[in-house]
Amino acid sequence: MADVYVVTNGCYSDYRIMAVFSTKALAEGYCEKVKAVGEADAIDIEEYPVDTHLPERLGYCTARLVSRTCVWDVVTHPLGLPTGNKSIREVGFGWCSHMTEVATLDKEKAIKVAQDRYAEYLAEKAEIT
Repeated sequence: MADVYVVTNGCYSDYRIMAVFSTKALAEGYCEKVKAVGEADAIDIEEYPVDTHLPERLGYCTARLVSRTCVWDVVTHPLGLPTGNKSIREVGFGWCSHMTEVATLDKEKAIKVAQDRYAEYLAEKAEIT
């Protein structure tokens, strides 16, 4: 089974994929060029297998912000794939109800992704982006 080498930069909400290479040498060469021009502070190379088999369990989480308590409620759906459902609705007094689906069974990751998506929504609403 072959591997690919993914060059990444940043962390948490600032994490992004910069490039993907078929060999580690090409990825390292790219990193050297990026570092030389000062374009990346936390550049890294991650190795991933390609053409892996499908997992036995597919699933996703639905993360929902409970407005009155500001607590994230996460429900796991162990079978199936997410539909891409994202909904945000105003419920009055400046509160929003936010629900999003995340392709993971890890509740902590689902909450992190949901928080990022909600922050993006609030920024767009305030025209900060």
